[in-house]
Amino acid sequence: MLHDLLCFFASTYAKVFNITEGPPLHDPLAVAAILPPSNPTEQEPATTQGGIRWEWEHAKVLVDTHGVEVGRTLKYVPKQEDTVVKIAAVVDVPRFWEVLLETVNTIDLRGGVQWV
Repeated sequence: MLHDLLCFFASTYAKVFNITEGPPLHDPLAVAAILPPSNPTEQEPATTQGGIRWEWEHAKVLVDTHGVEVGRTLKYVPKQEDTVVKIAAVVDVPRFWEVLLETVNTIDLRGGVQWV
């Protein structure tokens, strides 16, 4: 089912948005980014969240809320007084996939299904 969903979203994003690099993974990446740190004493810019290594940057982010480019997100180098957000700049992609598939397998085993 996971394979079918990812293929469906990849096809939809290719057709609608001309994004052909693969399926969108914004939701599982967002969840993985907030997993508890593997070592709570690690300091940014690099941390290991849930066994996945991340590198972070801080930036000011603005989102267009009207006009022809509604939804466009812009990132700026923050000034001292700006509100900033933490953005994942680098993620260990192979480890992310391992954690995702381990999680899916754990959930499926509870339901009697095992991914090969």
